[in-house]
Amino acid sequence: MGKHIHTRIFLLVLAVILFLTLGAGLIFSASSARYVEYAARRDGEAMISMVEKIVKDMCWKETGRQSAKEEREGSKRILQKVKETIKEEAFDGKLLVFNSKYRLVYPETYEEGELPDALTQRCQEILKQGGNVRPERVQIENKSWNLQCFTLDTVHSVRAKYFIAAVPAPDMDIFWDAVRQLMWGVLTAAAAAASVLAWLISKSISRPLQKLCSQIQMAGEGRSAQINEIYSLSELETLKRSYNQMESKIREKEEEKKRFFQNVSHDLKTPLASITGYAQGISCGIIEDGQKAAGIILTESIRMTELVESILSLTKMDNQELELHITEVDLVEFVDECLEALRGIRISCELCLACEEQELPIETDPKLLERILQNIISNSFRYAETTIAIRLKDTSDGVLILVEDDGPGFDKEDLPHIFERFYKGKGGKTGIGLSVVWAGICYLGGTVEAGNRNPPSKGAYYCIRLPKTFRREE
Repeated sequence: MGKHIHTRIFLLVLAVILFLTLGAGLIFSASSARYVEYAARRDGEAMISMVEKIVKDMCWKETGRQSAKEEREGSKRILQKVKETIKEEAFDGKLLVFNSKYRLVYPETYEEGELPDALTQRCQEILKQGGNVRPERVQIENKSWNLQCFTLDTVHSVRAKYFIAAVPAPDMDIFWDAVRQLMWGVLTAAAAAASVLAWLISKSISRPLQKLCSQIQMAGEGRSAQINEIYSLSELETLKRSYNQMESKIREKEEEKKRFFQNVSHDLKTPLASITGYAQGISCGIIEDGQKAAGIILTESIRMTELVESILSLTKMDNQELELHITEVDLVEFVDECLEALRGIRISCELCLACEEQELPIETDPKLLERILQNIISNSFRYAETTIAIRLKDTSDGVLILVEDDGPGFDKEDLPHIFERFYKGKGGKTGIGLSVVWAGICYLGGTVEAGNRNPPSKGAYYCIRLPKTFRREE
């Protein structure tokens, strides 16, 4: 079919034209042949019906109920009436009348009509063979004739006994020669016009598509830009909008990655500088308190490890490669144990757990859920003044974990970007902790939202909803 769009459109249009033209020719051929046959038969039936009506109007008696003289006289009157009627009415065919001995009695003179001798002889041969002519088609001197016959019911010899309607059929060969010439002319003109139109139409489609391809190639090379042209085709407009949305998202992702690398490099640089400085101090004997220096090195190493593990976890969840170990846990007991381990981080801040149910069993991955809770509580510790409240609630569609602190809450400019990956707010670090929360909750099949508490209460809240039965969509 060709690799170019204009070639495919042209070949398709040309094929349709050929199919329609040839199909129309075949249909016209079959229908015209049927119509010619029908028209000839109809004209013959009209002449025979005319003869039958004249015979009936003259009250022709049944066979054996008339004398020889009455039959001869009656047939003469019928013949005379037929002649008069033919003069008055115009028939496309010829009416041949033969007597009982198969001799032509009408037309006899040039004024009455001229007939080919071969047609007269053929009719006589048919009458002599069977004494009657069934409706049939005969070929005489390269011309087709449709024959139909009416026989007058007589016993004696009469002047007008056999009435044969002979209707000539058009010469179809000449007709089809003209039709073929016309068909080829129409086909050639249509193909030429179609090729020009197909070329123009295909170019009007391929040109903007080529431009879109160039824009996409620029996006692949890092030189992305929005397309502002307006296209006449709705499909191209839809494609343009989709491209612009894709390009905008790519640019946002690039900006996010840029911020991420800046933030991560800064947060990695600080502990690395501390580790390097204390290590050099110990090595050179400058630092006398080696135990304190080792503690600082350990703390900074753990901080770097947590940051690297968070990045690896996000990557695995994005690629659907993080392996989950789903087990049934009592959420009340599980959260209480997590809080017990976290209380030592900030002794001056109280962690309060409240739940109306004694037990709250759910199916989840304990390790991932623990990491999520640690990230939320650690973030709350950074801003809370005295208290962090954790409430657990059983709902109709799962369980709810609500974490509230009494700190200053989120800044309005930071609020829309709380879970945005690599976003760093005021006083924040890499912004990756809450990104792990968002990705982890989604990976467990739940939802999470955050915001500021309603006045007069102050502080921030995190609301987690998890299903009781694990059903993470693939």
